[in-house]
Amino acid sequence: MKNDIFYSDMALDNLENRGLKDIAVVKTLSYGIRQIVVNVKDNHLSKELGKPKGVYITYDCSGVSSEHYAEYLARVMSKALQQMVGLVPEKSDILAVGLGNGQVLADSLGVKSVERVRANRMNALGEYKYKLCTHSLGVEGATGIKSHEVLMALNERIKPSAIIVVDTLATTSVLRLGTSFQLSTSGIIPGSGVGQDKPPMNKEIFGVPTVSIGVPLVLTMQGVIKDFMKEYGQNDKSFKVNEFAFHSILTDKKLSRLVVAPKEVKIFLENASTIISEAINLAYSN
Repeated sequence: MKNDIFYSDMALDNLENRGLKDIAVVKTLSYGIRQIVVNVKDNHLSKELGKPKGVYITYDCSGVSSEHYAEYLARVMSKALQQMVGLVPEKSDILAVGLGNGQVLADSLGVKSVERVRANRMNALGEYKYKLCTHSLGVEGATGIKSHEVLMALNERIKPSAIIVVDTLATTSVLRLGTSFQLSTSGIIPGSGVGQDKPPMNKEIFGVPTVSIGVPLVLTMQGVIKDFMKEYGQNDKSFKVNEFAFHSILTDKKLSRLVVAPKEVKIFLENASTIISEAINLAYSN
């Protein structure tokens, strides 16, 4: 998405911004959870969406009011995770990795999630089907080591049959904050949602299935402004936007890379990390 200032980690955001919602397969599950599947099959669609090729599954819980949906969603996500990873040999290693800064609430989803994963790799009894292990990579500014360098070393040493990467996502939609869970077979490009692309973490790099899981906990400011202007324009047909001037103002005001977190971020973080960790546990720690 180098030429698009409206960055987002969410495939659905890009789908909607480009008027391509019809290619998504939508299914309503129990508790009113919406499952949206987008299959980016070819290079043309990948370029149009600004997303790597792969399958993206989003579970939208924005309209869910039940207190009991979390356990159900964890079970559904665990099955989706196993399908995305594919068949792996029994007793093989599965590596779950948390990205982000554990000292910053909005960026600590990966860290908080893997803290709750039941690592069983060193269990002497060996009654588990898979050997699950975890690691939090931290941030380059604090460690002086790039995340992908650490993960490459872990991959070389442990030689897992699959890698699961958990991270906070950025969205352009207020309604998706803390309520949408995205799984993808394409892995992840850390920082891509805020225009700071770093080396990818995917199957091509590591040689094994690499599935990403994330929840949007931050908003891109330019996306919020764009959504507002789009909605305003729908109500006022005389309202026109000079795209060039609009982009220039965003850049001049240094808004093009600004991200904000909602005041409910702590609640969102607690809920999302619990569901994600349980989904991983159900899939690979039983």
